[in-house]
Amino acid sequence: MEAYVFSCGETYITPEDIVEGTDWSILSFSAKWAGSKEVIYDDVSKQRNWRNDKRLVKNLVSLIDEADIIISQNGKRFDIPKVKARMQFHDMEPLNEKFVHVDVLQINKKHFKHTSNKLAYITAKFCKKFKKSGHKKFPGKQLWIECQKGNKAAWAEMRDYNQIDVLSLEEYYFDYLQPWDSSINYDLYHQDMTKTCSCGSISFRKAGVRLTKLGAYQRYRCNHCGQTHTDSANMFSVEKRRSIKR
Repeated sequence: MEAYVFSCGETYITPEDIVEGTDWSILSFSAKWAGSKEVIYDDVSKQRNWRNDKRLVKNLVSLIDEADIIISQNGKRFDIPKVKARMQFHDMEPLNEKFVHVDVLQINKKHFKHTSNKLAYITAKFCKKFKKSGHKKFPGKQLWIECQKGNKAAWAEMRDYNQIDVLSLEEYYFDYLQPWDSSINYDLYHQDMTKTCSCGSISFRKAGVRLTKLGAYQRYRCNHCGQTHTDSANMFSVEKRRSIKR
Protein backbone atom coordinates (compact mmCIF):
# COMPACT_ATOMS: atom_id res chain seq x y z
CA MET A 1 0.00 0.00 0.00
CA GLU A 2 1.07 3.61 -0.47
CA ALA A 3 1.03 6.19 2.31
CA TYR A 4 2.04 9.81 2.90
CA VAL A 5 4.53 10.47 5.74
CA PHE A 6 6.27 13.54 7.15
CA SER A 7 9.68 12.04 7.92
CA CYS A 8 11.95 9.02 7.73
CA GLY A 9 12.48 6.60 10.61
CA GLU A 10 9.73 5.20 12.79
CA THR A 11 6.37 6.80 12.15
CA TYR A 12 2.76 5.91 12.96
CA ILE A 13 0.69 5.56 9.81
CA THR A 14 -3.07 6.07 10.16
CA PRO A 15 -5.71 4.81 7.70
CA GLU A 16 -6.09 8.43 6.57
CA ASP A 17 -2.41 8.43 5.45
CA ILE A 18 -3.02 5.64 2.91
CA VAL A 19 -3.37 6.97 -0.62
CA GLU A 20 -6.89 6.38 -1.92
CA GLY A 21 -7.15 3.26 -4.06
CA THR A 22 -3.78 1.85 -2.95
CA ASP A 23 -4.82 -0.40 -0.05
CA TRP A 24 -3.25 -3.86 -0.11
CA SER A 25 -4.25 -6.69 -2.41
CA ILE A 26 -2.76 -10.09 -3.29
CA LEU A 27 -0.15 -9.96 -6.07
CA SER A 28 0.57 -13.67 -6.37
CA PHE A 29 0.37 -17.07 -4.73
CA SER A 30 2.06 -20.43 -5.05
CA ALA A 31 0.95 -23.89 -3.91
CA LYS A 32 1.42 -27.56 -4.69
CA TRP A 33 -0.14 -30.91 -3.90
CA ALA A 34 2.11 -32.98 -1.65
CA GLY A 35 4.11 -35.48 -3.69
CA SER A 36 3.33 -33.82 -7.03
CA LYS A 37 6.14 -32.31 -9.11
CA GLU A 38 3.99 -29.46 -10.39
CA VAL A 39 4.14 -26.16 -8.53
CA ILE A 40 0.98 -24.10 -9.01
CA TYR A 41 1.52 -20.37 -9.46
CA ASP A 42 -0.70 -17.40 -10.30
CA ASP A 43 -0.21 -13.63 -10.28
CA VAL A 44 -1.78 -10.39 -11.57
CA SER A 45 1.19 -9.32 -13.72
CA LYS A 46 -0.72 -9.58 -17.01
CA GLN A 47 -3.75 -7.64 -15.80
CA ARG A 48 -4.31 -4.02 -16.75
CA ASN A 49 -5.44 -3.31 -13.18
CA TRP A 50 -3.10 -5.39 -11.04
CA ARG A 51 -4.87 -4.29 -7.84
CA ASN A 52 -7.97 -6.23 -8.88
CA ASP A 53 -7.18 -9.64 -7.37
CA LYS A 54 -10.69 -11.14 -7.64
CA ARG A 55 -9.74 -13.72 -10.29
CA LEU A 56 -6.60 -14.70 -8.37
CA VAL A 57 -8.48 -15.02 -5.07
CA LYS A 58 -11.10 -17.26 -6.70
CA ASN A 59 -8.36 -19.54 -8.05
CA LEU A 60 -6.68 -19.72 -4.65
CA VAL A 61 -9.94 -20.41 -2.80
CA SER A 62 -10.79 -23.24 -5.22
CA LEU A 63 -7.53 -24.97 -4.23
CA ILE A 64 -8.22 -24.45 -0.53
CA ASP A 65 -11.75 -25.85 -0.91
CA GLU A 66 -10.37 -28.96 -2.62
CA ALA A 67 -7.77 -29.69 0.07
CA ASP A 68 -8.32 -31.96 3.08
CA ILE A 69 -5.07 -30.82 4.71
CA ILE A 70 -3.18 -27.54 4.30
CA ILE A 71 0.44 -27.10 5.34
CA SER A 72 1.67 -23.53 5.77
CA GLN A 73 4.20 -21.31 7.50
CA ASN A 74 2.31 -18.88 9.75
CA GLY A 75 -0.80 -19.49 7.65
CA LYS A 76 -3.18 -19.58 10.60
CA ARG A 77 -2.36 -16.05 11.74
CA PHE A 78 -1.48 -14.47 8.39
CA ASP A 79 -2.25 -16.18 5.06
CA ILE A 80 -5.75 -17.53 5.71
CA PRO A 81 -7.02 -14.34 7.44
CA LYS A 82 -5.59 -12.30 4.53
CA VAL A 83 -7.36 -14.52 2.00
CA LYS A 84 -10.60 -14.19 3.97
CA ALA A 85 -10.24 -10.39 3.98
CA ARG A 86 -10.04 -10.35 0.18
CA MET A 87 -12.94 -12.79 -0.09
CA GLN A 88 -15.07 -10.47 2.01
CA PHE A 89 -13.98 -7.49 -0.10
CA HIS A 90 -15.11 -9.28 -3.27
CA ASP A 91 -18.40 -10.35 -1.64
CA MET A 92 -17.58 -14.06 -1.92
CA GLU A 93 -19.13 -16.86 0.11
CA PRO A 94 -17.28 -17.71 3.36
CA LEU A 95 -14.37 -20.13 3.15
CA ASN A 96 -15.28 -23.80 3.49
CA GLU A 97 -13.00 -24.61 6.41
CA LYS A 98 -13.31 -28.40 6.28
CA PHE A 99 -9.53 -28.75 6.02
CA VAL A 100 -7.03 -29.57 8.77
CA HIS A 101 -4.52 -26.73 8.93
CA VAL A 102 -0.95 -27.70 9.81
CA ASP A 103 1.05 -24.57 10.67
CA VAL A 104 4.79 -25.31 10.64
CA LEU A 105 5.58 -22.17 12.63
CA GLN A 106 3.30 -23.24 15.49
CA ILE A 107 4.73 -26.77 15.55
CA ASN A 108 8.29 -25.41 15.73
CA LYS A 109 7.36 -23.06 18.57
CA LYS A 110 5.64 -25.89 20.44
CA HIS A 111 8.51 -28.39 20.32
CA PHE A 112 11.80 -26.56 19.73
CA LYS A 113 13.85 -23.54 20.68
CA HIS A 114 15.58 -22.78 17.39
CA THR A 115 17.64 -19.60 17.02
CA SER A 116 14.91 -18.39 14.64
CA ASN A 117 11.63 -19.86 13.44
CA LYS A 118 11.70 -17.92 10.18
CA LEU A 119 11.39 -20.17 7.14
CA ALA A 120 14.61 -18.78 5.65
CA TYR A 121 16.58 -19.80 8.74
CA ILE A 122 14.91 -23.19 9.20
CA THR A 123 15.22 -24.29 5.58
CA ALA A 124 18.84 -23.09 5.36
CA LYS A 125 19.63 -25.19 8.43
CA PHE A 126 17.79 -28.39 7.47
CA CYS A 127 16.87 -28.60 3.79
CA LYS A 128 19.20 -30.27 1.30
CA LYS A 129 17.38 -29.66 -2.01
CA PHE A 130 15.43 -26.43 -1.54
CA LYS A 131 16.19 -23.41 0.64
CA LYS A 132 13.96 -20.36 0.89
CA SER A 133 14.96 -17.59 -1.53
CA GLY A 134 15.93 -14.14 -0.32
CA HIS A 135 15.03 -12.40 -3.63
CA LYS A 136 18.54 -10.94 -3.75
CA LYS A 137 18.16 -8.95 -6.97
CA PHE A 138 15.28 -6.95 -5.47
CA PRO A 139 15.78 -7.10 -1.67
CA GLY A 140 13.14 -6.25 0.90
CA LYS A 141 10.13 -4.24 -0.24
CA GLN A 142 11.91 -3.39 -3.49
CA LEU A 143 10.59 -6.57 -5.08
CA TRP A 144 6.98 -5.50 -4.47
CA ILE A 145 7.68 -1.93 -5.63
CA GLU A 146 9.28 -3.10 -8.89
CA CYS A 147 6.43 -5.54 -9.54
CA GLN A 148 3.97 -2.64 -9.21
CA LYS A 149 6.01 -0.78 -11.84
CA GLY A 150 5.59 -3.70 -14.24
CA ASN A 151 9.25 -4.76 -14.08
CA LYS A 152 9.35 -8.18 -15.79
CA ALA A 153 12.56 -9.18 -14.01
CA ALA A 154 10.92 -8.44 -10.68
CA TRP A 155 7.87 -10.52 -11.58
CA ALA A 156 10.17 -13.40 -12.59
CA GLU A 157 11.89 -13.16 -9.21
CA MET A 158 8.52 -13.01 -7.45
CA ARG A 159 7.55 -16.27 -9.17
CA ASP A 160 10.81 -17.98 -8.14
CA TYR A 161 10.49 -16.56 -4.61
CA ASN A 162 6.93 -17.93 -4.26
CA GLN A 163 7.70 -21.34 -5.71
CA ILE A 164 10.86 -22.00 -3.69
CA ASP A 165 8.88 -21.09 -0.54
CA VAL A 166 6.48 -23.94 -1.25
CA LEU A 167 9.18 -26.45 -2.24
CA SER A 168 11.37 -25.73 0.79
CA LEU A 169 8.38 -25.86 3.14
CA GLU A 170 7.35 -29.24 1.72
CA GLU A 171 10.88 -30.64 2.08
CA TYR A 172 11.27 -29.38 5.64
CA TYR A 173 7.87 -30.65 6.82
CA PHE A 174 7.95 -34.12 5.32
CA ASP A 175 11.67 -34.82 5.85
CA TYR A 176 12.21 -33.26 9.29
CA LEU A 177 9.04 -32.11 11.05
CA GLN A 178 6.29 -34.63 10.31
CA PRO A 179 7.26 -37.15 13.04
CA TRP A 180 6.74 -34.34 15.59
CA ASP A 181 3.29 -33.42 14.28
CA SER A 182 0.32 -35.21 15.87
CA SER A 183 -2.38 -32.94 14.45
CA ILE A 184 -3.44 -35.27 11.63
CA ASN A 185 -5.07 -38.69 12.00
CA TYR A 186 -4.40 -40.25 8.60
CA ASP A 187 -6.64 -43.23 9.40
CA LEU A 188 -9.58 -40.91 8.70
CA TYR A 189 -8.56 -40.58 5.05
CA HIS A 190 -8.94 -44.22 3.99
CA GLN A 191 -11.72 -46.79 4.35
CA ASP A 192 -9.82 -49.94 5.36
CA MET A 193 -8.87 -50.97 8.90
CA THR A 194 -5.11 -50.69 8.42
CA LYS A 195 -3.35 -48.38 10.86
CA THR A 196 -1.38 -45.80 8.85
CA CYS A 197 1.31 -43.40 10.03
CA SER A 198 1.44 -39.88 8.62
CA CYS A 199 4.56 -40.90 6.65
CA GLY A 200 2.54 -43.65 4.92
CA SER A 201 4.09 -46.58 6.77
CA ILE A 202 1.94 -49.38 8.23
CA SER A 203 4.78 -50.91 10.27
CA PHE A 204 4.72 -50.21 14.03
CA ARG A 205 6.25 -51.50 17.27
CA LYS A 206 4.88 -51.22 20.80
CA ALA A 207 6.24 -48.25 22.76
CA GLY A 208 4.83 -48.39 26.26
CA VAL A 209 1.48 -47.40 27.68
CA ARG A 210 -0.14 -43.97 27.91
CA LEU A 211 -2.05 -43.43 31.16
CA THR A 212 -4.86 -40.92 31.45
CA LYS A 213 -7.16 -40.13 34.39
CA LEU A 214 -9.62 -42.77 33.22
CA GLY A 215 -7.65 -45.41 31.38
CA ALA A 216 -4.56 -46.97 29.84
CA TYR A 217 -3.83 -47.01 26.11
CA GLN A 218 -1.21 -48.87 24.14
CA ARG A 219 1.42 -46.64 22.50
CA TYR A 220 3.10 -47.48 19.20
CA ARG A 221 6.10 -46.07 17.34
CA CYS A 222 6.35 -46.03 13.55
CA ASN A 223 9.26 -48.15 12.33
CA HIS A 224 9.88 -45.76 9.43
CA CYS A 225 9.78 -42.20 10.82
CA GLY A 226 9.57 -42.80 14.59
CA GLN A 227 6.30 -40.96 15.16
CA THR A 228 4.31 -42.17 18.17
CA HIS A 229 0.63 -43.16 18.06
CA THR A 230 -1.91 -44.10 20.73
CA ASP A 231 -4.46 -46.91 20.40
CA SER A 232 -8.11 -45.91 20.96
CA ALA A 233 -9.00 -49.04 22.95
CA ASN A 234 -8.85 -48.74 26.72
CA MET A 235 -6.67 -51.54 28.18
CA PHE A 236 -8.53 -51.48 31.51
CA SER A 237 -11.46 -53.83 32.07
CA VAL A 238 -14.97 -52.49 32.57
CA GLU A 239 -14.70 -53.32 36.29
CA LYS A 240 -11.40 -51.46 36.59
CA ARG A 241 -12.80 -48.40 34.78
CA ARG A 242 -15.81 -48.34 37.11
CA SER A 243 -13.52 -48.46 40.15
CA ILE A 244 -11.53 -45.37 39.13
CA LYS A 245 -12.47 -42.27 41.11
CA ARG A 246 -13.21 -39.23 39.00
